[in-house]
Amino acid sequence: MFSFDSSSMLAVVFLLSLSGPTLAQTIDTLCDRSALPWAFNSLDQSPCLVAAALQSDCTGDGNFEIDALGPGQTYTAVDNDCQCNTVVYNLLSACTLCQGLAPGSWVDYSSACTNVDLNRYIEGIPDGTALPYWVFETVTNLPNETFDPNIAQELGDEPESGPQQGPVTAPATTSGFISPNSTPLTSTKVSTAFSTPPASTPIFVSSTVTHSSSSSHSSSPTPLPITNSGALPGMLLDRRYMTTVVLALLSLVVGM
Repeated sequence: MFSFDSSSMLAVVFLLSLSGPTLAQTIDTLCDRSALPWAFNSLDQSPCLVAAALQSDCTGDGNFEIDALGPGQTYTAVDNDCQCNTVVYNLLSACTLCQGLAPGSWVDYSSACTNVDLNRYIEGIPDGTALPYWVFETVTNLPNETFDPNIAQELGDEPESGPQQGPVTAPATTSGFISPNSTPLTSTKVSTAFSTPPASTPIFVSSTVTHSSSSSHSSSPTPLPITNSGALPGMLLDRRYMTTVVLALLSLVVGM
Protein backbone atom coordinates (compact mmCIF):
# COMPACT_ATOMS: atom_id res chain seq x y z
CA MET A 1 0.00 0.00 0.00
CA PHE A 2 1.00 3.65 -0.23
CA SER A 3 2.81 5.13 2.73
CA PHE A 4 1.13 8.11 4.31
CA ASP A 5 1.43 10.38 7.34
CA SER A 6 -0.77 10.32 10.43
CA SER A 7 -3.08 13.01 9.02
CA SER A 8 -4.04 10.80 6.06
CA MET A 9 -6.32 7.82 5.79
CA LEU A 10 -6.95 4.95 3.40
CA ALA A 11 -8.08 6.31 0.04
CA VAL A 12 -8.60 3.50 -2.47
CA VAL A 13 -8.44 -0.27 -2.13
CA PHE A 14 -8.40 -2.63 -5.10
CA LEU A 15 -9.10 -6.27 -4.25
CA LEU A 16 -8.72 -9.45 -6.28
CA SER A 17 -12.05 -11.11 -7.02
CA LEU A 18 -12.42 -14.75 -6.09
CA SER A 19 -15.55 -15.16 -8.18
CA GLY A 20 -14.67 -13.67 -11.56
CA PRO A 21 -14.23 -10.39 -13.43
CA THR A 22 -16.70 -8.26 -11.50
CA LEU A 23 -16.60 -4.88 -9.82
CA ALA A 24 -17.82 -4.71 -6.25
CA GLN A 25 -19.78 -1.80 -4.83
CA THR A 26 -17.53 1.26 -4.83
CA ILE A 27 -17.59 4.28 -2.52
CA ASP A 28 -15.18 6.84 -3.94
CA THR A 29 -15.13 10.27 -2.32
CA LEU A 30 -11.44 10.94 -2.92
CA CYS A 31 -12.07 11.96 -6.52
CA ASP A 32 -15.56 13.28 -7.15
CA ARG A 33 -16.71 13.44 -10.77
CA SER A 34 -17.76 17.07 -10.35
CA ALA A 35 -14.17 18.03 -9.51
CA LEU A 36 -12.56 16.43 -12.58
CA PRO A 37 -15.28 15.07 -14.91
CA TRP A 38 -13.04 14.61 -17.96
CA ALA A 39 -10.73 12.27 -15.98
CA PHE A 40 -13.39 9.57 -15.42
CA ASN A 41 -13.60 6.63 -17.81
CA SER A 42 -16.75 5.25 -19.45
CA LEU A 43 -17.27 2.97 -16.43
CA ASP A 44 -17.51 6.06 -14.21
CA GLN A 45 -14.24 5.15 -12.48
CA SER A 46 -11.96 7.86 -11.13
CA PRO A 47 -8.26 8.04 -12.07
CA CYS A 48 -7.45 7.02 -8.47
CA LEU A 49 -9.45 3.81 -8.85
CA VAL A 50 -8.00 2.98 -12.27
CA ALA A 51 -4.46 3.54 -10.93
CA ALA A 52 -5.15 1.14 -8.05
CA ALA A 53 -6.55 -1.45 -10.46
CA LEU A 54 -3.42 -1.40 -12.64
CA GLN A 55 -1.04 -1.62 -9.71
CA SER A 56 -2.89 -4.53 -8.11
CA ASP A 57 -1.30 -6.79 -10.73
CA CYS A 58 2.10 -6.32 -9.08
CA THR A 59 1.00 -7.59 -5.67
CA GLY A 60 0.96 -11.18 -4.51
CA ASP A 61 -2.74 -11.20 -3.57
CA GLY A 62 -4.15 -8.72 -6.09
CA ASN A 63 -4.79 -6.08 -3.43
CA PHE A 64 -3.52 -2.52 -3.68
CA GLU A 65 -4.14 0.53 -1.52
CA ILE A 66 -3.78 4.20 -2.41
CA ASP A 67 -3.64 6.68 0.45
CA ALA A 68 -4.85 10.27 0.49
CA LEU A 69 -2.24 12.99 0.22
CA GLY A 70 -1.59 15.72 2.75
CA PRO A 71 -0.67 19.32 1.86
CA GLY A 72 2.59 19.51 -0.10
CA GLN A 73 2.75 15.74 -0.68
CA THR A 74 3.10 13.87 -3.97
CA TYR A 75 3.06 10.22 -5.04
CA THR A 76 6.39 8.62 -5.99
CA ALA A 77 7.07 5.20 -7.50
CA VAL A 78 8.97 2.24 -6.14
CA ASP A 79 11.09 0.26 -8.58
CA ASN A 80 8.63 -2.08 -10.32
CA ASP A 81 6.94 -2.35 -13.72
CA CYS A 82 3.49 -1.45 -12.40
CA GLN A 83 4.63 1.93 -11.10
CA CYS A 84 7.61 2.95 -13.24
CA ASN A 85 5.64 4.14 -16.27
CA THR A 86 4.01 7.33 -17.51
CA VAL A 87 0.54 5.74 -17.67
CA VAL A 88 0.30 5.24 -13.89
CA TYR A 89 2.10 8.56 -13.32
CA ASN A 90 -0.57 10.36 -15.36
CA LEU A 91 -3.39 8.58 -13.50
CA LEU A 92 -1.90 9.44 -10.11
CA SER A 93 -1.33 13.02 -11.22
CA ALA A 94 -5.03 13.35 -12.05
CA CYS A 95 -5.82 11.67 -8.73
CA THR A 96 -3.67 14.31 -7.05
CA LEU A 97 -5.54 17.12 -8.82
CA CYS A 98 -8.81 15.59 -7.63
CA GLN A 99 -7.57 16.07 -4.07
CA GLY A 100 -7.01 19.77 -4.69
CA LEU A 101 -3.23 19.38 -4.92
CA ALA A 102 -0.62 20.02 -7.62
CA PRO A 103 1.01 16.92 -9.17
CA GLY A 104 4.76 16.41 -8.98
CA SER A 105 6.95 16.01 -12.03
CA TRP A 106 7.51 12.71 -13.86
CA VAL A 107 11.22 12.90 -13.04
CA ASP A 108 10.49 13.32 -9.34
CA TYR A 109 7.87 10.54 -9.38
CA SER A 110 10.20 8.06 -11.11
CA SER A 111 13.40 8.94 -9.25
CA ALA A 112 13.64 5.44 -7.68
CA CYS A 113 13.07 3.59 -10.97
CA THR A 114 15.93 1.75 -12.68
CA ASN A 115 14.02 1.54 -15.98
CA VAL A 116 10.87 3.33 -17.07
CA ASP A 117 8.21 2.73 -19.72
CA LEU A 118 7.01 5.73 -21.69
CA ASN A 119 3.47 5.74 -23.12
CA ARG A 120 2.80 2.09 -22.41
CA TYR A 121 1.79 -0.21 -19.56
CA ILE A 122 3.42 -3.63 -19.89
CA GLU A 123 1.36 -5.55 -17.32
CA GLY A 124 -1.91 -5.45 -19.27
CA ILE A 125 -5.31 -4.18 -18.14
CA PRO A 126 -7.26 -6.20 -15.53
CA ASP A 127 -10.93 -7.09 -15.94
CA GLY A 128 -13.45 -4.53 -14.77
CA THR A 129 -11.64 -1.35 -15.76
CA ALA A 130 -10.62 0.67 -18.84
CA LEU A 131 -7.83 3.12 -19.64
CA PRO A 132 -8.87 6.56 -20.94
CA TYR A 133 -6.90 7.81 -23.93
CA TRP A 134 -5.54 10.80 -22.00
CA VAL A 135 -3.34 8.53 -19.83
CA PHE A 136 -0.97 8.37 -22.83
CA GLU A 137 -0.16 12.09 -22.61
CA THR A 138 3.53 12.43 -23.48
CA VAL A 139 4.79 14.21 -20.38
CA THR A 140 8.41 13.78 -21.46
CA ASN A 141 7.69 16.26 -24.30
CA LEU A 142 6.96 19.01 -21.78
CA PRO A 143 9.70 21.31 -20.41
CA ASN A 144 9.12 20.36 -16.76
CA GLU A 145 8.02 16.80 -17.57
CA THR A 146 4.91 17.42 -15.47
CA PHE A 147 1.37 16.21 -16.17
CA ASP A 148 -0.68 18.91 -17.91
CA PRO A 149 -4.44 18.59 -17.29
CA ASN A 150 -5.24 20.90 -20.21
CA ILE A 151 -3.49 18.57 -22.65
CA ALA A 152 -5.11 15.54 -21.01
CA GLN A 153 -8.56 17.06 -21.34
CA GLU A 154 -7.85 17.88 -24.99
CA LEU A 155 -6.82 14.26 -25.64
CA GLY A 156 -10.05 13.07 -24.02
CA ASP A 157 -11.35 9.69 -22.90
CA GLU A 158 -11.88 7.99 -26.27
CA PRO A 159 -10.69 5.67 -27.60
CA GLU A 160 -10.37 3.69 -24.39
CA SER A 161 -8.28 0.55 -23.88
CA GLY A 162 -10.19 -2.35 -22.32
CA PRO A 163 -9.07 -5.50 -20.47
CA GLN A 164 -6.19 -7.27 -22.20
CA GLN A 165 -3.03 -9.24 -21.56
CA GLY A 166 0.46 -7.96 -22.26
CA PRO A 167 1.77 -4.48 -23.04
CA VAL A 168 -0.79 -1.73 -23.66
CA THR A 169 0.01 1.23 -25.91
CA ALA A 170 -2.05 4.18 -27.12
CA PRO A 171 -4.85 3.30 -29.57
CA ALA A 172 -4.44 4.72 -33.07
CA THR A 173 -6.19 8.08 -33.42
CA THR A 174 -5.91 11.33 -35.34
CA SER A 175 -7.20 13.47 -32.47
CA GLY A 176 -5.30 15.01 -29.59
CA PHE A 177 -3.30 18.10 -28.72
CA ILE A 178 -0.05 16.20 -28.21
CA SER A 179 -0.02 12.70 -29.67
CA PRO A 180 1.66 9.85 -27.78
CA ASN A 181 4.87 8.54 -29.32
CA SER A 182 4.13 6.02 -32.07
CA THR A 183 6.80 3.68 -30.69
CA PRO A 184 6.78 2.92 -26.94
CA LEU A 185 10.12 3.53 -25.29
CA THR A 186 11.99 2.05 -22.36
CA SER A 187 14.84 4.08 -20.95
CA THR A 188 17.34 4.12 -18.10
CA LYS A 189 16.35 6.54 -15.36
CA VAL A 190 18.01 9.95 -15.27
CA SER A 191 17.30 11.82 -12.03
CA THR A 192 16.51 15.54 -11.81
CA ALA A 193 15.01 17.37 -8.83
CA PHE A 194 11.49 18.81 -9.18
CA SER A 195 9.00 19.60 -6.47
CA THR A 196 5.35 20.36 -5.70
CA PRO A 197 3.82 23.29 -3.79
CA PRO A 198 1.68 22.86 -0.67
CA ALA A 199 -2.04 22.89 -1.38
CA SER A 200 -5.42 22.53 0.29
CA THR A 201 -6.55 19.76 2.62
CA PRO A 202 -7.29 16.58 0.65
CA ILE A 203 -10.61 14.79 0.40
CA PHE A 204 -10.57 11.22 1.65
CA VAL A 205 -12.10 8.03 0.29
CA SER A 206 -12.97 4.50 1.28
CA SER A 207 -13.27 2.39 -1.85
CA THR A 208 -13.32 -1.32 -2.64
CA VAL A 209 -13.51 -3.02 -6.05
CA THR A 210 -12.77 -6.55 -7.24
CA HIS A 211 -11.29 -8.03 -10.39
CA SER A 212 -9.86 -11.25 -11.76
CA SER A 213 -6.20 -11.37 -12.71
CA SER A 214 -3.97 -13.90 -14.42
CA SER A 215 -0.81 -12.11 -13.30
CA SER A 216 2.06 -14.34 -12.28
CA HIS A 217 3.47 -11.85 -9.76
CA SER A 218 3.92 -13.44 -6.37
CA SER A 219 5.64 -10.71 -4.41
CA SER A 220 3.95 -8.97 -1.50
CA PRO A 221 2.41 -5.50 -2.00
CA THR A 222 5.02 -2.77 -2.33
CA PRO A 223 4.21 0.68 -0.93
CA LEU A 224 4.14 3.66 -3.27
CA PRO A 225 5.74 6.45 -1.23
CA ILE A 226 4.30 9.89 -0.71
CA THR A 227 6.85 12.69 -0.63
CA ASN A 228 6.81 16.20 0.78
CA SER A 229 8.16 18.98 -1.39
CA GLY A 230 8.44 22.70 -2.06
CA ALA A 231 7.65 24.93 -5.05
CA LEU A 232 7.06 23.74 -8.60
CA PRO A 233 8.22 25.85 -11.57
CA GLY A 234 5.38 26.93 -13.88
CA MET A 235 4.40 24.38 -16.48
CA LEU A 236 5.02 25.39 -20.11
CA LEU A 237 3.75 23.66 -23.22
CA ASP A 238 6.53 22.34 -25.47
CA ARG A 239 5.91 23.85 -28.92
CA ARG A 240 9.08 22.66 -30.59
CA TYR A 241 7.21 20.19 -32.73
CA MET A 242 4.89 23.02 -33.88
CA THR A 243 7.89 25.07 -35.02
CA THR A 244 9.23 22.12 -37.01
CA VAL A 245 5.89 21.67 -38.79
CA VAL A 246 5.58 25.38 -39.64
CA LEU A 247 9.13 25.53 -41.04
CA ALA A 248 8.49 22.45 -43.16
CA LEU A 249 5.31 24.02 -44.61
CA LEU A 250 7.13 27.28 -45.36
CA SER A 251 9.85 25.35 -47.21
CA LEU A 252 7.21 23.70 -49.39
CA VAL A 253 5.59 27.07 -50.21
CA VAL A 254 8.96 28.65 -51.14
CA GLY A 255 9.82 25.64 -53.30
CA MET A 256 6.60 26.12 -55.27
